[in-house]
Amino acid sequence: MKIIDSVTIRYFRSVYTLTLFPCKDMTVIAGKNDVGKSNILKALNLFFSQQSDYLHNFDFFEDYSLSRREEVRKDTVRGQQFISISVRFLRGNRMPNSLPPSFTVTKRWDMHSPECKVSTDVQVFMKSYAERNGIKYSERITNISLSTFLNKIRFIYVPAIKDERVFRETLNILQQSLFDSKKQANIGYTNWRGK
Repeated sequence: MKIIDSVTIRYFRSVYTLTLFPCKDMTVIAGKNDVGKSNILKALNLFFSQQSDYLHNFDFFEDYSLSRREEVRKDTVRGQQFISISVRFLRGNRMPNSLPPSFTVTKRWDMHSPECKVSTDVQVFMKSYAERNGIKYSERITNISLSTFLNKIRFIYVPAIKDERVFRETLNILQQSLFDSKKQANIGYTNWRGK
């Protein structure tokens, strides 16, 4: 089931600005060598795993777009230096009462701040939904639902140069995901049978 509708990347490595839309159940990124295909995947790895490369922590000065850096150095261009990655998610049939059908989460890293800033349109939508339907809005529950939704997503970045360790770790993650989903299915079945 499709959960990502679009991805927007700004000022990350060789990517100046880029929007992938619409993303499908399977989206293929193709192109010549050294045009930035891997940097799209690395940006997603940064969004989901807080690493800009495989087992490599984010470093703003390494990962900031060189073309944007040159642009900002000019007197005619003023602007804050940042990297941002926005992902528009589709909720599907998960959490229908606590998340909107689609929503965007943006993560932004500023040059002068080590912390990633996260923003989303979920609260605005859910507050309006609650008002229209005469139900009580809880920002806390909305935040918990969003965290739960995002924490269930497993993004695995596999670098182009694969070694045995990468392969073994990827298989372990896949095995754990399958085990967790099977365990959830069994728990649901047990609860249903108990009623």
